[in-house]
Order: sequence, then structure tokens, then C-alpha cells
Amino acid sequence: MKRAAAAILIILVVVSFIGRVNNFKNRNVLSCDEVVYFTLAVQVARDPAAYNTAELYQTGRPEGRKLPPYLNKPLFKHPHFNKPLFKHPPLFTSMIVLSHMLFGTTYNSAFLVSLFFGLLLIITAYFLGAALFDGKTGIYAALIMAIEPVIWISSQKIWMETTLAFFAVLSLCLFAIAVKRYNAVLVIASGVAAGFAALTKYPGALATMIIFIYALCCDRRFFKKKAFIASLFIPFIMLLPWFWWNHAVYGNEMFTANVEVMKAVNGMRRLVGVAWVPALIAAAAAGAAVLIKRKYMDPRGRHFSRTAASFGAIVSICLFCAIIFILRKHIANTCSIFFIPAAGWDMGMFKGEPWYFYMGRLTELSPFYVFSFAAVLFPIFDKKRLKEYSFLLIAAMLTFVPYILWQNYQSRYIASAIVPLVVLSSRVQISLAERAGCIRKEYPRYAATGVLVMIVLYAVMRTLYIDIVLVAPDVACYF
Repeated sequence: MKRAAAAILIILVVVSFIGRVNNFKNRNVLSCDEVVYFTLAVQVARDPAAYNTAELYQTGRPEGRKLPPYLNKPLFKHPHFNKPLFKHPPLFTSMIVLSHMLFGTTYNSAFLVSLFFGLLLIITAYFLGAALFDGKTGIYAALIMAIEPVIWISSQKIWMETTLAFFAVLSLCLFAIAVKRYNAVLVIASGVAAGFAALTKYPGALATMIIFIYALCCDRRFFKKKAFIASLFIPFIMLLPWFWWNHAVYGNEMFTANVEVMKAVNGMRRLVGVAWVPALIAAAAAGAAVLIKRKYMDPRGRHFSRTAASFGAIVSICLFCAIIFILRKHIANTCSIFFIPAAGWDMGMFKGEPWYFYMGRLTELSPFYVFSFAAVLFPIFDKKRLKEYSFLLIAAMLTFVPYILWQNYQSRYIASAIVPLVVLSSRVQISLAERAGCIRKEYPRYAATGVLVMIVLYAVMRTLYIDIVLVAPDVACYF
């Protein structure tokens, strides 16, 4: 099985590489971020201290490849371009510098960094699925990832999102393996991977938050492990040189001068000011669940009583119904095979969209995500896997939250949630197939299996249609 899995993964990576590597070359326009990252890499290679966009601010726009009409001089004249230090940590830029050293100082070699980590996400999907569930789930997750639109588009741009997503998912994957068979080295490695994610972009630290919340809610034995406690601090220790550099440049104003830090602070203010009621309700529900768990578990703490199970089932069904109701328009759109969601090059084109934009957009990009959201039901039918479902759902939810609060909707920002959602989708589909195969009566079994196969084939065709029309031609920046 391991050899077959390795062969399948190699084929998927090679085919995906061939399908994506030339798409960037065929595009004659660049987004603002792509210009910025390339320019930073060129400057840092010349002078490591020149990690800023002051040159862009002075020149207005760089020489070289053609830019879209909206990327004119006023955009690069925004005040945050004139800072003495760039807003993001330098890991992604450093990787572009390395790629320039290996393949030459071109836009194409810079793009190879995004492509490389985008391809690695196919492999991490397999390992995450195999670690939490089984090899079948891992292989199926890798197959879906090979045609998944968000990561495919992001891997064709000089964007840091695939790099961020890889290290964040790698952190989750290493921890998931450690959950099954505790290994202090894997736990520490998980913390280091989360540190690399944070050094790519601050939200990478969410991987540590996901692991912390999962352990707090589902597996508190980890808090007795010294390696686990140490792993929670590793990402912040790895960020210390970057913070020191910021302090050396900005002094006591290092937090107010950094655009990304201020966005995080404002997001927390918005969370407290706007979302305190939902947060209170969620805290009350969590508290009720803990109380029910304590009251209705059997004396040895192994099984829920019928009362606790019924409560959980009611919550899951209500949540699923709410999701379906909220996404009803988007589900209708994805049921139309030729529907193409809005995408383009206009900045702020998704301003004013509702808070569930990301869930709706993912549904429109691929019907496979409907199975992902249906996973909220499966703790009812697959109680033995409650922790695994919880881990992935926590990962997706916590990745969504900061970007929902930020309200600058772009699908690439939630790249770190894609692999957990795809693993959920693959597990739900396999579980449905197994249940359909267990139906005793012959004709109902054939009917259930046939319906599921038809739905999956439609999801494949719909996703490939999006890939062919929107993704492979690389015709959009905002999607």
C-alpha cells in the first residue's frame, strides 16, 4: 500500500507540475504583490538590510513586465510602501532569493517558489488524511488537491500563500501523527513548522492556536508533556529576531508602525466590539457541552450516554441545516456546471460581501466543499472519529475567523484551510461509500452507490470546468 501511495503521489505531483509550470510564462500581467516580492528579493540579494519597498515608492512602478492598468504610480505611492522595513517577515522573500540564485533573477524563478510549495500541499494532504483516518482518505485527499482551484491559482502567482499554507499544514500533520503515537521529536517539529509559517506571514501562528485549542478541548493529556508546552512557544521564539529587527528600526513605535500588527490589533477590537454576542453564545455552548460530558459519561469515561449523544446530534443537525440555509444560493450556483464565480483584477471587488463569503466562494469553486461542510454531521455517524473531525473543523474555523474579521475578502488568504477541508471532504465521501456498501438489500445498495458515484463525478467535472476556464489560463488576481 505504501509503495502504491508513493507512486500515486509522484504521478500527481509530476502531472500537476506539468499542468502549471507554463501557465505563469503565458501571463503578461502581474499583481501588485508579485511585483513587490520580486523587487524585495532583488534588493535583499544586493543588500540584506534593504528589506523595504522604499524604492518602489520612489519610482512608482518597476521596470520590466507589463502591469495591469490599475497598478499605476498612485498605488505604489501609498504611505505603507515608504516604510524602512517591509510589513511581513522575510522568509518568503529569502526563498525567492534562493530561487534566483539557482535559476536566475527572473520573475519565472520567483514564481517557482509558490509552485513548489503548492505541489507539496498535495503530499501533505495525503499525510494528514492518512494520519487522522487511513491511507484511502489520504490518497483521495491528494487526488482532490491535484485539481483544487484555490491552491492551483495561488501556486501560479508570486504569492506567499502556498508557502504559508504548507508550513501551517505541515505543523498540523506532524501533530496529528504525534496524537496517534506520541513522539516528543514530532511535537517539537510541529512547533518549528508553525514557526516557519509565522515567519512567512503572521497568521501562520494560527497553527499553534489550532493545536492549543484542540488539546484544550479534546486531548488535555498533552498539557502534561514538556515537549508540547515547549512547542507552543517555539513559533514566538522564532519570531524574536524579526521583532528585534523591527525594534531596531522603529524603536518603541514598532507595533504602531507595522501595518500587519495594527491590522491584528484592529481585528481584535472588532471581535470584541462586534462579535461579543456570538462569542458569548459559543462559550456558553462549549461550557454546556463540557458539563454534559462530565455528567453523562460512563464511570470509566469511555462512552457518552444516550442523553449526551442526543444533545450532540441535535447540535450537529442544527448547525448543518444553518450552513445549508446560509449557502443555499452558492449551492444552487455550483449545481450549474457552467456557472463561473466573479473574478478579475479590480481591487476591492469583494468589498461589502457577507461574512460567509469564503464558505460560499469555496462551494462555487468546487462541489467537493459541500462534503467538507457536511462533516459537521459525521460525529453523529462516526463517533469513534470525533476527535479527528474536531481537529480538522477547528483548523478550518480558526483559519477563517481572522480573515472574516479583516473583511478584505480574497480566497487566497484562506489557503491554510484548504487541506483540512479537503481531508474532511474525502473522509465524508469515503464514509458515505462504506455506508452505502453496507446496505443489505441489493437494489437499495446499488441505488445509493450509484447516486453517490454520480454526485462525485459531477463534482469532478464541475471542478475541472472551473480549472479549465478560470484557473489554468491564469486570468484573475482576485477570486
